[in-house]
Amino acid sequence: MIVLTGATGGLGSHVLKYILKLVPASELIVATPNPERARERGTIPPDVTIREADMTRPETLQPAFSGADTLFLVSFPSISHEYRYTLHKGAIDAAKAAGIKRIFYTSLA
Repeated sequence: MIVLTGATGGLGSHVLKYILKLVPASELIVATPNPERARERGTIPPDVTIREADMTRPETLQPAFSGADTLFLVSFPSISHEYRYTLHKGAIDAAKAAGIKRIFYTSLA
């Protein structure tokens, strides 16, 4: 299973479209702060699992990442390096705790 963050944004939505050409939708998890809004947009196929994951609420991350082995982590959109670092470290720690084996990270820069 692959978890994708940022799938409703610019980069993440393009990554989602590309990944769907390579793996079945049932092998994908979209991790997003607002699952209802993500589903309402209509850009995520119904076979893709959507889970709540909000980097500003670390307790939501490990459950969202559970059952997957790969995480595509789109950088949190903040110009504050320290804030981004804190959120990304929390996401990476949660991924490790959930059993994620591979992390692909996209830098804001």
